[in-house]
Amino acid sequence: MADRQDTERVIRRTRTICTVCKDMVEAVVLSCAGKVFLERKCPVHGQERSLLCGDADYYAAVDDLYFNVLTGRRSIKSYLLYLTGKCDLDCPICYLSDRSAKEDMSLREIEDILRRMRGAQCIVYAAEPTCREDLPEVIRLIRRYQGTVKLFTNGVRLADKAYLRVLRDAGLGQVVLQFDGFKRETYVALRGEDLLDAKLRTLDNLRETGTSTFLSCVLAKGLNEDEVESMIRYAAGQDFIECVAFTALTVVGGAETRLKNLVLLPDESIDRLCHHSQGKIDRAYFRLCQKILHISTALNYERVCFYTQMIILFRTKDGYVTLSELVDTACLERLLDRYAVWVKEKVWAARLRLACGVLALFAFNRGYRKLLAAMLRTLLARRFKTSMSPQALRPFVVSFYRGCDHGNNDDLVMRTCMWRLVFKEKGTVSTDKTMTECLGLADRH
Repeated sequence: MADRQDTERVIRRTRTICTVCKDMVEAVVLSCAGKVFLERKCPVHGQERSLLCGDADYYAAVDDLYFNVLTGRRSIKSYLLYLTGKCDLDCPICYLSDRSAKEDMSLREIEDILRRMRGAQCIVYAAEPTCREDLPEVIRLIRRYQGTVKLFTNGVRLADKAYLRVLRDAGLGQVVLQFDGFKRETYVALRGEDLLDAKLRTLDNLRETGTSTFLSCVLAKGLNEDEVESMIRYAAGQDFIECVAFTALTVVGGAETRLKNLVLLPDESIDRLCHHSQGKIDRAYFRLCQKILHISTALNYERVCFYTQMIILFRTKDGYVTLSELVDTACLERLLDRYAVWVKEKVWAARLRLACGVLALFAFNRGYRKLLAAMLRTLLARRFKTSMSPQALRPFVVSFYRGCDHGNNDDLVMRTCMWRLVFKEKGTVSTDKTMTECLGLADRH
């Protein structure tokens, strides 16, 4: 590696892909001048740096926590069932370079997969799942093996309320809707056509049918990055929306060649959100929520993507509040910090001490007891489909995610990929590849 200046500090050593020849090479994650870079050195194409984060202190803290608490073997507890390579759109940013290579699975093949992977959650996925005319039958089949059926979709066909009702009657419980904001020009640039009216009809239909909804928004520089806070406020006013997931435009597929100038880091959007929320949300709150996310995931022996940054918000009459506005989170954060130290010694002892600490929080802190009671009211209302009491808390999640590409490809992060893709190609069903492997981003050697 190059000689280090005094302002540079190595955070972690790893491996990555040369952006030119795509071979695996040695690399370091380092901080320099308040930013974080992935620096690689290819013996053929030389040294190159990719910007990972604009806040070195924040990144280093999250990185240290992630790789300390997520120790040992972690299972992938859900998988994406790739139903078809067909799609009713031709998005310029599509990361699927060869959709036609993926073949439709028969219902018998799908049932075989459900039996073999019993215990893991099956999520309906595809170029566009609604292009399969037998989608209601697929949903009914999945419903026999698990509780909630979750569907990723661009939502164009769900603008037809009758069709959505057919899917709901078949057992569809949750929709992840591709929704890129409220500007027509955004859809033209990212999706190739103006889809705003269809998307708004779909949202109305999801609301009227009471369908649990996640909004999945791709953020692009100069197009919709200014809509982050307004989309969060919109979601806060809609009880059927459980999550707003902002994804930074990823430099793979169509974006790699056609829209590279629109790529932005999640940090840019997070900083904009912190500014426009007028102090309600800040980096400290993001850091707290990452501690909650990573430690709770570790306790359940699950995987979580390092490149996902999540916060939890609570609906109010006037918009939303953060957890820090409801309770004193300083004591909670101290407990989580201690757990990150304890877990380096003995995992079982760290878990026991954490459990005792959490019990003490609820036993001796009135604010946490009120929070627990309000959350229980919310869970009961949702479970029995009754109206929410005024004291119920209605949480929703906001996440910022950067997909893996050749610029941020970090081998240690790739190994913890939480997405397994199940698909059929050349007559063979594959069930053991992660999303990063399917995109050609995992270590090939």
